[in-house]
Amino acid sequence: MLYLLYGKICDEVIELRRFLCILVLAAMLFNINTYAVNVAPDVAAPISVIVDGKPVSFDVTPRLIDGVVMVPFRAIGEAIGAKAAWEDGKREVWMYQGTQYVGMKVGEKLMRLGKMGGPEIHIDLPATVTIIDDRALVPIRAVSEGLRCSVSWDKNTSTVSVTTNYRPAPTVSNTTDLLSQIDEQIEAMNTKFTIDTVDLSESALYLDLPSYFLNVNLATTKHWVYWANGVKNIMIEYTVEYSMYASVSRALKNNSTSGLNERQIEIYNRVRDVIAWGIGEGITTYEKVKYIHDWLIKHVEYDYSPSPSTEAHTPYGALINGKAVCNGYSDSLKLFMDAMGIECEIVYGEVRQGDKWQKHAWNRVNIGGDYYLIDVTWDEPEQGFPDYISYDYFNVNDDIMNRDHRPYNTVKKSTAMYYNYYKLNQLTVTMQSDADILLTRGILQPDKPIYMQGQGFDLSRINYYAISNFMITHTVKTYHNKALNTMVLFFENK
Repeated sequence: MLYLLYGKICDEVIELRRFLCILVLAAMLFNINTYAVNVAPDVAAPISVIVDGKPVSFDVTPRLIDGVVMVPFRAIGEAIGAKAAWEDGKREVWMYQGTQYVGMKVGEKLMRLGKMGGPEIHIDLPATVTIIDDRALVPIRAVSEGLRCSVSWDKNTSTVSVTTNYRPAPTVSNTTDLLSQIDEQIEAMNTKFTIDTVDLSESALYLDLPSYFLNVNLATTKHWVYWANGVKNIMIEYTVEYSMYASVSRALKNNSTSGLNERQIEIYNRVRDVIAWGIGEGITTYEKVKYIHDWLIKHVEYDYSPSPSTEAHTPYGALINGKAVCNGYSDSLKLFMDAMGIECEIVYGEVRQGDKWQKHAWNRVNIGGDYYLIDVTWDEPEQGFPDYISYDYFNVNDDIMNRDHRPYNTVKKSTAMYYNYYKLNQLTVTMQSDADILLTRGILQPDKPIYMQGQGFDLSRINYYAISNFMITHTVKTYHNKALNTMVLFFENK
């Protein structure tokens, strides 16, 4: 029985009432008992159950009780993606699917239906929950529709068909997997999502999401504890508020500034202007990505201050103020890719600084059907080397990036190297003779830096015999990235 609540009606009540109205309306339209699969009393053919097109096997066969198809609760619960629990002392069965649950007691014709943290309603069942051959049998339509599934009955084949309409919440059992699952949701910019956890403490669930995922402004959490198969589960729900990046990203994809505030419109216009200035007709995806990578390095300065401003963590800091930290760079690169229709995501994780690991953000971009990693922040020139653009972390694969980066989500892979800057421009060095070729070519344009990457050859061992005459009038200044074994060389007049 539903009770009207005066004053402000909570969202859960509205949702449950809407759900029940749909069930009642369906019953009226199709002239069926809301929770009974209509079958003739004399049906003799074995009853089959299909869930999402796949037959379900039962150790106790489905049967008719009071003209209602009854099935073992645990088997049907698992088939529709729910977690089933049996409370022996109370002789009760429970099924949990996300934050939705149903509960029934053996010997009764009553179902409890609700949402974790919300109100609960009681619904009369068309048949009594009963024990047969040590299995609790429940009305298949009642539990299925109670967990948001659609149910139909084919009298010609005695088949109950169930279609699930809910994607079960992912289940994790450690903090690493929890971060990975949250990363999936953050990438999709979902504002509310749930994750099911097993054997995790309640304190472990309350991660400070804004410190892990740098485009999150605010995140609130709540959780519910339940037991299934004798194991403690905790369902946690995250509500996320994103930074200005999220709104501008949607606007660029939709080519509309509707709903943006003044500062967001500034970012939107700057992105569009930069693309208009430098991206011409017929330019390849690689060239587009490289142009934006280079533009960011030329026009944005890394904020080395002990306490960077809030804006330095946003595209506003990077694109309008010209000063940013890692997520200002990564958010900005993604905005440019969004505007040009290039698939791109922000990768969250940690980066090694000396003997410590610090939270960081970089990007994964699709070029030619393959995924490449880019860290614009770490391609900013080292202090003291201001007049060049680094390509150490431009279009690299997991193997290279993971030498000093570690992402939260390790499921997604980047393996290609075709569009890696050093590979594509034949700047790899396997022996001294390879370095001689690059050095000889470089002295033809001594005002430009020489790039090279060692493969099986330690660039710290390089010698300059091939250009010994040139070195009479010039000195060489080098920056060597030991982790990636890359080098940039600059010539200066003596």
